[in-house]
Amino acid sequence: MQRSVYKIPVGDLLVYPEIRRTEVQGQRVRLVGKQWDFLHALAVTRGVVTRDFLLSLMNPDPTAVPTLRSIDMLASNVRSKLAQVNGKNYISTVYGYGYVLRDPDCTPTG
Repeated sequence: MQRSVYKIPVGDLLVYPEIRRTEVQGQRVRLVGKQWDFLHALAVTRGVVTRDFLLSLMNPDPTAVPTLRSIDMLASNVRSKLAQVNGKNYISTVYGYGYVLRDPDCTPTG
């Protein structure tokens, strides 16, 4: 019997934490290292993730000198890779604060 693998769905984007796999509309999207860590952090949070938190997550080495701009570039790279499948934007920027993962087919109400 095959064991089912836990997945986090965000519309037609699926994130599989146990096997570090990402799919959009059933097509695998190859994310490496910090790209996958970035997407995973957004997927498990299910809300806005601050740039400062992402910075500490991506660069746990206190001797390193990372910048918030490196997080912005990481977000841009992951956003582009996900969009290559269907042109949709799954990662929204919360200006001056951070990022949020969302289903691009859902329109916010209010």
